[in-house]
Amino acid sequence: MLVDTITNWRNYGFGPVWEDVMTWLETAFRTGDQTGRNPHRAYSSPGSPALEDGVHALGEARVTVTSRVTRLRSEARYETHRQLCDVHLVLAGREGFLYTPEANLTPDGDFDETTDTGFLQPCAPEPVEAARLILTPGMFVLVFPGEAHVPALAIGENAEPLRKCIAKLPFSSLRV
Repeated sequence: MLVDTITNWRNYGFGPVWEDVMTWLETAFRTGDQTGRNPHRAYSSPGSPALEDGVHALGEARVTVTSRVTRLRSEARYETHRQLCDVHLVLAGREGFLYTPEANLTPDGDFDETTDTGFLQPCAPEPVEAARLILTPGMFVLVFPGEAHVPALAIGENAEPLRKCIAKLPFSSLRV
């Protein structure tokens, strides 16, 4: 797992697919989309134009833009991937984010090969998270295959609006 701000993504030379995804994400964060709209203004002013929610294809990768409400820890499961890396970038709002080694977890249902997603639950009633993060606008986290994580968590007991991008890119496309 790697955590940083969008302005520092060039510090990581992971290759051309990484560069395409991160350039797109940086543009989305700075301007709202490729046409110069602002995600912060649009998010706080419902009628204004903005980067549309949905899936945006980027060659081998894809980015999902979503406006949602954060969820309580009791409503969320750990997720993991085998082939894909995730890049989570907060555009507006705040997001709690947990990470723990998969050894601390047990499968919760079958792994979906089509979406490259599996869900996991803690082995013990009180799991030990290796990392608890609070992501704010402009922060991103890169999650590698096999790194169990819980995104989109509320900070404290109250859910909040969250606007974010989630990029999916093949681990095999990265130079690591």
